[in-house]
Amino acid sequence: MNLIEARDRFIDALEVAEGRPEFVIVSHAKLWWSEFKKWECSDSVSKAFHESRLSIRVYNNWEGIDGSSKWHSIYDSTMATPFGESNSRKYTYKYDVSGNGVLARTKPSFFYNGPGSQSLKYKYGLHDLSASLLTPGKPISEQLFLALDQGKHGAVAVFMPLPEPEDMYLLHAVDHIVKKYPESPLCSLFREYRSKMTRIKLAYENDIGAQMTAFDRRSSSPKLGEKLKYGLGRKIKEKGAPNFGTRMVTQEDHERLAENAFHYKDILTAEKRAKYNEITIAYRQHGDGSTSFPMFGVWNSHVKSFDVFDINSGQYTGEKILDCPPRLG
Repeated sequence: MNLIEARDRFIDALEVAEGRPEFVIVSHAKLWWSEFKKWECSDSVSKAFHESRLSIRVYNNWEGIDGSSKWHSIYDSTMATPFGESNSRKYTYKYDVSGNGVLARTKPSFFYNGPGSQSLKYKYGLHDLSASLLTPGKPISEQLFLALDQGKHGAVAVFMPLPEPEDMYLLHAVDHIVKKYPESPLCSLFREYRSKMTRIKLAYENDIGAQMTAFDRRSSSPKLGEKLKYGLGRKIKEKGAPNFGTRMVTQEDHERLAENAFHYKDILTAEKRAKYNEITIAYRQHGDGSTSFPMFGVWNSHVKSFDVFDINSGQYTGEKILDCPPRLG
């Protein structure tokens, strides 16, 4: 059994569930998940890069590990504007964009710690983050919003492989089932799997201009408060658009960028693609938690590579990620 076979069996089980998912697909879900995690454990920078699955998030502080800008930032007073409203009303919230914040997102217990547990995402500000999807065969330094090949030195980068689109879609399909059958055993499985799968939320062949947006839910229940989403704001960049290549966001944009997530590799060949793309990511556990991802590196402009370091110890490991990772095997 391998991931492709387990995935196909799970898809077949979903198609014949017919309202009784607890009897049909739980075992197939567990089999697929086991093979998916084995597959993740065998992943590498080179493999993900050449399969168009490697994401990169860059902190442009140019000061290396000890830089004091976004690399270490936790915002306690950032404000989110309700979607479709002016800037007159805003919500404050916590948002951890630091390197340690990325690492915290890979700890499943922050999102699910057994039946009945509550997510700690809002408490610690572990919302989605922006990154870029790398194009195989092209130097990494030429693909970033602030290019690294212009004499700059010391930027910190976070590398994270992504699941194949088919596996992200399967988790999405399970989400639909648990909403329809809330008493299904799949509910607890879904929460566990969601806490352990890194996934793309939005994908765009240009700059999304992502920001936090608030959705007020107190009309349905005063206890719910606002729901925050990191994604499209009021404007979006588009190649060929007037006003310096920007235009107002439409509902169709929300739908298209969310749909793009399930075939995210297409943004690398889109007709109107820009030099840089943007994806929003829910960073979660990679493999069984013992893999080297997320992998952190500091850009070395002298040799055009990233010097990998351990974020916990702050020490370099001696490993390097080349500007053009070679194809292995």
